Amino acid sequence: MFWGVFASIKLKKFVLSEGFRETFNKITMYASMLLMVHAIVKSIHEEWFLATRLSCALAAACELWSISANMLIVKPDMVFLKLFRLQLKGEIEKKIGMNTDILFGFIKIGICIEIE
Repeated sequence: MFWGVFASIKLKKFVLSEGFRETFNKITMYASMLLMVHAIVKSIHEEWFLATRLSCALAAACELWSISANMLIVKPDMVFLKLFRLQLKGEIEKKIGMNTDILFGFIKIGICIEIE
């Protein structure tokens, strides 16, 4: 949520980003899905709750992917996240509304640009 707000500020968009406005809906969807999986696992008497743990890990991975895209928008020269730049290309383009080849090309040669 915080990285989404920082990315919105950098993009000069409305500060309460789409993800921020949809936080309640996202939490409700994740919680209901995890509770259903947990109830099914509990009803079959599995003691390790492996399906619940895997579902939680998948939900966390999805959120971390989106957070990583916001972090690259805010600070595009983060060393660790540069490795994921090509994989996050679609997510970043969706968030900023422009082709990332142009954006990352300018960053690569050291030119600072304002994103409108």
